[in-house]
Amino acid sequence: MDFGRIIYTLALLAGLMGVILAAVGGISALLDGGSAGTWALLVTGMASLLFLGLVRLVYRQPGEMQMTRRDGVLTVVISWLGLSAIAALPFYLSDAIPSYLDAYFEAVSGLTTTGATILVDVELLPRGLHLWRSTTQWLGGMGIIVLFVAILPALGVGGYNLYRAEVSGPSKERLRPTARQTAVLLWTIYSAFTVVGIVSLRIAGMPWFDSVCHTFAGVATGGFGTKNSSIGGYSPLIQTIIVVLMFVGGVNFGLWAKLWLGAYRRNRQMIKEVFGDEELRTYVVLLIAGAAAMFAMLHAGNAGFLKGTEQPVNDQASFAKDVLASVFQTVSVMTTTGYVSEDYDNWPGFCRILLVMLMFVGGCAGSTSGGIKVVRLLLAGRLMRKQVHSAIQTRMVESVHLNGRAVPEEVLTGAMAYIMFYIGTFAVGTLLVALSLDVWPYPGSAQYKFETAFSAMAMTLSSTGPGLSGVWANCADIPVMGKVVLIASMLLGRLEIVGLLALLSFRTWRR
Repeated sequence: MDFGRIIYTLALLAGLMGVILAAVGGISALLDGGSAGTWALLVTGMASLLFLGLVRLVYRQPGEMQMTRRDGVLTVVISWLGLSAIAALPFYLSDAIPSYLDAYFEAVSGLTTTGATILVDVELLPRGLHLWRSTTQWLGGMGIIVLFVAILPALGVGGYNLYRAEVSGPSKERLRPTARQTAVLLWTIYSAFTVVGIVSLRIAGMPWFDSVCHTFAGVATGGFGTKNSSIGGYSPLIQTIIVVLMFVGGVNFGLWAKLWLGAYRRNRQMIKEVFGDEELRTYVVLLIAGAAAMFAMLHAGNAGFLKGTEQPVNDQASFAKDVLASVFQTVSVMTTTGYVSEDYDNWPGFCRILLVMLMFVGGCAGSTSGGIKVVRLLLAGRLMRKQVHSAIQTRMVESVHLNGRAVPEEVLTGAMAYIMFYIGTFAVGTLLVALSLDVWPYPGSAQYKFETAFSAMAMTLSSTGPGLSGVWANCADIPVMGKVVLIASMLLGRLEIVGLLALLSFRTWRR
């Protein structure tokens, strides 16, 4: 393992982050003048660039980088920890978040596109720091390391191993001949959706600044907003546009790229493959089914059909409101965005449990969403069906297929192993968060400690954001140990657990 090359790569990433911080700081100067937030952004950006300069003096890169897969995983893990530490500094240095642990929590939540926050009143933040919060989510959505691969051709072979370690899902398909060309294509499409989203929200009546922040967080399925009410204070048209942005972010960007290439080359077969993709179809079906079930229960409650509901409200306006609320929250939670249009913590129990289940599902592989991913659950279901058939017809040989092709055994094994790792991580994390609520002072309701611990782990491991009960609005009341566990949970969820755990294995370090 060449630690010199890894350090050099990390320094280049820090330098890239420094350039972005300086750019956001310049915009902050226009928005807020010489505020503490502006100076914090500029100082952090300059410090990051200085670190790059010092590393370049000590270590000069000799041509194209050769990075093994192990090096790539290690670089990605360390870079996420280090870049989060840098991203936290503007919040801490500006005194917007006095505790560095809380600032680190906010930065990790941004870069992993989780959307959980420790801020009780987000509207107190200056606009420059609001923009930085949203920018961290936009960078983390497609992946700052994928951006790095796109703009640095010198990575060569090492670029593909970084790309593999960064991109989510069981498949790491290269859409173009090189990892760099693939990364450029993905970031181009991602940026195009961003521009369309900003313009659409502005036309719908949202101010320019809010349009930028909400598009950055929406297409990245992050969920950071500029208002305490999240999206609840905006018009139905704006909420509908954000639903579309979240849906786009939850789709495999490899499919968006293939759709664009098919249209550009006038290749009907390629376009047909996109719309015939089984994961995409399952994703759409789950969203429709989830929204329909949510609406049925929510509207039944509002119409007075459920026990203990308030005064019935059953008119056309209520019907339309319930439809939008059901669709919005279903898409928001399943894509792990975490935007909120209604106080769903007061919805019927069925709706709340369904939302938590959708958090675990997540979006498609290769999307900006978190969660287990639709394709893994699809493969798991077909593998279980195969086992049932084998139990009845012992001599039958059946393979698992996806999109008309047999799925290799190692992919099936990897999908099932990931699901088991996910469940195990969730169980251990829930116990640790619950322990922190019991041992350390916790101002929240003792009656809902289990629900708080359960939903806190669900929302951070799945990169969703708002949970239930004590973490519905923010995580400010969670004790220090609990916040450390949740930070680890966000990183494990974003890095998809197995790669990070592999670094802890003794075999990884044996030659």
